[in-house]
Amino acid sequence: MHINIYIYIYIHTYIHTYIYTSSLGAPPPQVYAAQFSRHDGGKTVVAGGSGANEIRVFETESARPLAAISLPKGVYGLDLSADASRIAAATGDHHVRMLAMP
Repeated sequence: MHINIYIYIYIHTYIHTYIYTSSLGAPPPQVYAAQFSRHDGGKTVVAGGSGANEIRVFETESARPLAAISLPKGVYGLDLSADASRIAAATGDHHVRMLAMP
């Protein structure tokens, strides 16, 4: 059984949907943070939340998932470095993690 959470990003008059699917047996994910990359003109978006306790990277044009990073607790805030080589993630275990962009 898969549970889908949809992230809607409004760009001008278009809506892009990013499907954030939980794996079998995992609780439904709740997305709390999303950030466009600045280094490539917003061609990627990074989102994170709880339930699945992970950060996912999506391509904005196709809404295709590019990568996922698993974490021990949920993600409640995130930001990308100016060159998008690192992700800062505020997590539910009282940590701010600096992660390499996958």
